[in-house]
Amino acid sequence: AKGVAMEQLSNEYYAKIKSLAEADLKEHPNDAIGLIALQDLLGMEGITLSSAEAFLQQAGERLRADNGITNMVARLRRVEATQAGAQFVDFEGVDDANKAVHLSDYVGKGHYVLVDFWASWCGPCRREIAHLKKVRDAYTDKGLVILGTVVWDEMEDHLKAMKELEITWPQIFNKTEATELYGIAGIPQIILFDPAGKIVARDLRGEEINKLLDKALQDNGGKL
Repeated sequence: AKGVAMEQLSNEYYAKIKSLAEADLKEHPNDAIGLIALQDLLGMEGITLSSAEAFLQQAGERLRADNGITNMVARLRRVEATQAGAQFVDFEGVDDANKAVHLSDYVGKGHYVLVDFWASWCGPCRREIAHLKKVRDAYTDKGLVILGTVVWDEMEDHLKAMKELEITWPQIFNKTEATELYGIAGIPQIILFDPAGKIVARDLRGEEINKLLDKALQDNGGKL
């Protein structure tokens, strides 16, 4: 009940902010106040590309050309391009031994692949690792591949975290390009890819992962 109440409060708060920002953008389509309003609107959780484009149409030329705004819209385009059903976008990084490695070395090779974009300094990422270990124990013998993609981190800190957290699955260290390609603004970001390399789902956490994998097992005769 407490969680539901908190969510309701949060929704009401966002609704108020959104209506205020929409009013500000209408009244100030080409100045600093409008810019702040547009940034608020484009940064809202769950915003779609079409909503963003509708807000941009209300904005003046100066706001539309703003560097921060164009970056936000570019990220939304990349999120849209990497939703469920889209083919994976490849990137290169290095493994923990500093050898070149690609996402395509794992994804699209005939198995379901769970990719965890994370960093050693990120508390929620570290907490999610505990659940990923349970996923590893329950599903890897059925064919699942788990892969870490290390972002916004330093190799030294990453290697220390690997030891501390006793992580056993392979890693790709890619500081910024991976998150740019997938439009990732926050981590952990966990994405499930099917055996052909198509995105099954993104923004996964905890038990949601198990539900999807159980369904995939049913659909694929007990194999991942």
